[in-house]
Amino acid sequence: MARRKKGLDSEYPSNGPEPGGMIDAEALKRYVERAAAVMGEQKELADTLKEICAEADEAGVCTKREIRRLARETLMEQDVLHAQLERMDMLRHALGSFIATPLGHAAAARTQKATEGAI
Repeated sequence: MARRKKGLDSEYPSNGPEPGGMIDAEALKRYVERAAAVMGEQKELADTLKEICAEADEAGVCTKREIRRLARETLMEQDVLHAQLERMDMLRHALGSFIATPLGHAAAARTQKATEGAI
């Protein structure tokens, strides 16, 4: 069965061009201005987060990666966080015998380098 496009038979009008093919320039301008303002706020927040991470790293409290991870964990629901931590513990335990091998050491070192470069 073919799907219908949203808005064709909807009780809500589509947000596309007005009848006659004209675009509401004022509405478009308002959307663009709102989006630009939010993007500006996001950049400011990202810069502030970088400063906080750098401060924690310089103080020797924890690395940038660790502070970001801990901050993400504080935002998670507790049951989801616990399930995720339990799963990671199980996976680490399963890898325990693998890590003790030369190949395991090489894989761990490579993963560490890759994750440090991603931040």
